[in-house]
Amino acid sequence: MSVPRIATVAPNQALDRLLLVALGRSGQSRSVRRVLLACYNAPEWPLDLSDLRGLDLDLQASALTAIGLFMEGSDLYEHRPEAPWQAIWDLACREA
Repeated sequence: MSVPRIATVAPNQALDRLLLVALGRSGQSRSVRRVLLACYNAPEWPLDLSDLRGLDLDLQASALTAIGLFMEGSDLYEHRPEAPWQAIWDLACREA
């Protein structure tokens, strides 16, 4: 069984896409919020990897790019300080 390759996405493009989706109300939005918050504070917001399976391929690629930034020691907030991080946090807290 061949495994599909995930496309790579430029960090700025990935974050733009994830931030847009994270503010929505879909199941994919919930999963994207979890990815972003796990990259912010993994002990408080653990990521269930099965959440990635429910994302469209372009969102999977963007999520993996964000995770890659985190693994390299980047703070997503520094990439997008103007992003609506508090709104994303508030939405996720209501779901928990």
